This record gives sequence, C-alpha cells and structure tokens, in this order.
Amino acid sequence: MLRPLPVSPTLLTALLLLMLAGCRTAKVDKTARLYAYIRTVMPGMIPDRNTPADRINGEPADRAVENYFIYLSKPDPSISNLTVWIRGKAYQASQQEITQLPIVLESGGPGIFKISDTLVPAGAANVWRIIPGDLSGATAPRILKKQGRQPAVVLEFTYNGKHLLAFSNAFKKLTPIVLE
Repeated sequence: MLRPLPVSPTLLTALLLLMLAGCRTAKVDKTARLYAYIRTVMPGMIPDRNTPADRINGEPADRAVENYFIYLSKPDPSISNLTVWIRGKAYQASQQEITQLPIVLESGGPGIFKISDTLVPAGAANVWRIIPGDLSGATAPRILKKQGRQPAVVLEFTYNGKHLLAFSNAFKKLTPIVLE
C-alpha cells in the first residue's frame, strides 16, 4: 500500500507560487514590427575657455547623450501595459499614436547639408511611438532567457489579455547632432 509523502505547507506554498509565476509567459507577436533608432547628441563648446575641459563650475562637463526613437507597428490598435527593455534595463513606457506617415527625421545643416532619415515608411499599419519612462523592476521575459537572446530593444505589451513581445536586435544609428 502506498503512503502519501509528508509535505510541509511551506513547500506547497512555494510550489504554488512557482507555478503561478510561470503562467505569465510572453510570446513573440509575429504581427508586430518594432523600429528602433538611436541618435547621439554631442555637446558643443565649453562656455568659459579658462575652465578645464572636463569641468564646468566644479561639475563634470556634459557628455554625449543618446536619444532613442522606438516605434511599434501592429495591425490591431488595442495594446496596453507597456514595458520596454533597452540594452537590458527595464522601463515603464507610454505610447503615442502616430497618424501621419512616413515618419522622417531631418538633421544636419541648412540646404545641401540637411540629411533626412525615414524612421517608419508610409503604408505601415497602426503606428505608435514608444516613450520610455521611469526605470522598472520588471525581469526580462523568460522566452528570451531560454533562447539566450540579448536584443537591443524588447517591448512587452498586453493585447486581448495576452502578454506579447516585439523586439529589435540592434539600434539603427541616425546622423549625430553636434551642438555649438
């Protein structure tokens, strides 16, 4: 005759929590397209030429800043609960619907020095700009850990009650801006 194994309530609780944590697995959304761009903005001249090059008013001089431009194109417009991972760091994100396509970003100087970059082409499905906000304590989606992937940008969102992912393996570099 088989006897049940003695199991502590703590062990049962831990097993139940592990099972529930595994229920929130996200799948890759094959209908979504993520556009990810990065633009470097470099500081210009230091205001006081007598100040050491690496310090202004006792503070470190400004360094180059990276601006991210992230867009999601998806046929169905009802998405919510956005979290974006940029180079492994999680951020809460908001969305801004884009109604006019194509999205073109101009940089450079006037006239022949102007450079245009097309971020999202005309004819794309519903498009949103993804705006990273505050840092989040969210952990990376398990599917990426299982596959050993390290994409540059991962977007997790909810659609019809399902957790879905869209990702971009690398940022496309845009023309940098050098301030005067």
